Formats: sequence, C-alpha cells, structure tokens
Amino acid sequence: MTKKSLNQATLEELLSEEKIENFLLDAAGVIYNLDGPVSGIKEAVKTIQEQGKNVFLVSNNSTIGIDAIHKKLLSIGVEIDKEKVLTSGLGLRYEENINAMIRGKKCYVLGWPESMSYLDKTGVIKTDQIEEAEVIIFLSSFQKNNEKYFLPLAEHLKTKPHIPFICTNPDFHVYSKKGMFKVLGHYVKELEKYSGLKAHWFGKPFSNFHFMVKKLIHERFDIDLEGKSIFFDDNYHNVKALSHDLKIKACLIKNTGLWTEEGLPQEEIKPFLKENLSYINSFSFH
Repeated sequence: MTKKSLNQATLEELLSEEKIENFLLDAAGVIYNLDGPVSGIKEAVKTIQEQGKNVFLVSNNSTIGIDAIHKKLLSIGVEIDKEKVLTSGLGLRYEENINAMIRGKKCYVLGWPESMSYLDKTGVIKTDQIEEAEVIIFLSSFQKNNEKYFLPLAEHLKTKPHIPFICTNPDFHVYSKKGMFKVLGHYVKELEKYSGLKAHWFGKPFSNFHFMVKKLIHERFDIDLEGKSIFFDDNYHNVKALSHDLKIKACLIKNTGLWTEEGLPQEEIKPFLKENLSYINSFSFH
C-alpha cells in the first residue's frame, strides 16, 4: 500500500480548477495572524475576485463584530462584502438550537465590548449579575489575567450545574512568530475539566457552525457550495470536518498559522501527515 502524505499544491493550480467557484477562507492563520497580514493576501483575494469567483470569510472570531472585522480587512487592503463575513458569533442569532437556548433568557456574557454586537436581535436579556444568569455565554477571552474571569465562573457553575454555558469560539490557540497564544476555547475546555460539566460549542470544527454557514450563503446569495467550493484553514481539524460536512474541497495552510515550527507540537501534527490532504504554504501567489 502506498503511504499517503500531505500533497503540496499552489494557489494558481487551485484557482485554475473550473469547478471551483467559491473560496472559503479562515481569518487567523490564513489572511492574517498576530504578526500582521499575510504577505500577498491582498493581491491573492483581488485576483480571485477579478476572475468572477466568490470569496467568503469563515471564522471562529466572536471577539469583534462583523463591522469591525470588515473594517480590519479593509485596513489591509482585503475587500470582502460584509454579507460574506460569516463568524461563529452569528450562531447566537442564526442557529436555531443555540438561539432557542438564549432567547428571552437572562444571560451573563463574557467578552470584549466589541463582542457584544453579536447579541443584537438574539432576544437575549443581558445581565451583569452572575447570580441572575439563566445562561452563560463565552464570546471572548482576554489578553491577560484570564483566570481572574474564568475561575469565579467555574466555581459558580459547580454550584449551579443546571445552567447551560455556550462557547462561540472553539479555537484553543492562535499563532504568532513568538509562539502560540491561548484563546477562548482553551479556557472553556479547562472550565469543563474543573467543573465536570459540558459546554455547548459553536464554531469550527463543529457541524452546527458548518451548516449555518451553508444556510446563510444559500439564503443570501442563492449559492450551493457542494462540489463547487474550497475551504482554506491552518487547523487540520477544521479543514477535515468542514469539508466533510459541506462536501467541498479543502486545503491546509502550512506556513502562516498553527502548522509552523513555532506552532503545534510535532507530536500533534505527525498523525495527520499520513492523510491524503492538499496544502499550500500560504494564501498567496508568491
């Protein structure tokens, strides 16, 4: 049996495939990372759009709202229509099961001020008093002192285990040249371990987010993704899960995110090197 391995491709090759009409891009690790925009990203997105292809942003970002993400993209020269910016934070409004958990409920919400736009039109009754909360929503971690915020919530959940809690960003880490930076998913997973309870997760690599993306793209643009689309992400789990659920192609980004030498430990990467998976070094024509 032939040993499978990662298959290197180029963005030029993928763009030349006539069947591919839609490019779904992750944000952190694909378009930019903590060190700034990926070299060549502006030109790559523009070239794809000029060939009549659609570019969507599909991100686990629930730290900042759609307007802020759109503004950030414009600041680095990347023009993607706001309606094509699809983030996990939107699940609070558009995913039926998640919205049913929070609509009309008093919710204690952890996140940045910029995160709170995701509460719009959700029916949430926001409370700043944890004792009043019927649901706890985790939208974002913070740049430092996360234990200060998460430990009291863990203690509270241990005394009230019936209260559901929702995490809208399952990412554990984001990448920079200085190493890995822990983000929301890491802290909520630790909270699960400490409290013995289970969170309701929303975002890649979970199917509930993938199918929301499919639904919104169909409703907004009358586009069916199956067989005509490709997804780019720096997280192997996301690449495999979303492409499987939506029946589309996928490609791993290898050098600008989690898969760099400064990123995931090699023991986490090695099991996936046997997969028959395509990759490109970065989302650029360089």
